[in-house]
Amino acid sequence: MIYNIKEVKEYLKNSEERIESAEILMNAGKYNDAISRVYYAFFDAATAALLSKNLTTKTHQGLIIIFAENFIKNGKITSSAGKWLSRAKEAREEADYEIHKKFDKETIKKGIEAAKEFVKEIRGIVL
Repeated sequence: MIYNIKEVKEYLKNSEERIESAEILMNAGKYNDAISRVYYAFFDAATAALLSKNLTTKTHQGLIIIFAENFIKNGKITSSAGKWLSRAKEAREEADYEIHKKFDKETIKKGIEAAKEFVKEIRGIVL
């Protein structure tokens, strides 16, 4: 299947930059903003994976569903990585829309490590 490798690489690069941003925000004590960057690291990496199969989606939830169907159910990506994608989406929504929700540094650290592993797994199957 032919796909735009340049675009896939760009999404992976964005993913890595979002992880760096999450680390900077975490170290500055901006945990809710950091969790948002963690989610978008997952989102961009999952988008890269979908593009490698010439797949796209219009919604965040659609991305999670199509990603699971094409990468988790067949064992290309670990189920724990897929769960982190869903958890990160929920956490980002809480951080952005629930005024009283506060994240802590430990949660962000775990999210960043999971995002790094996710990007590594995606990179391994699409490049």
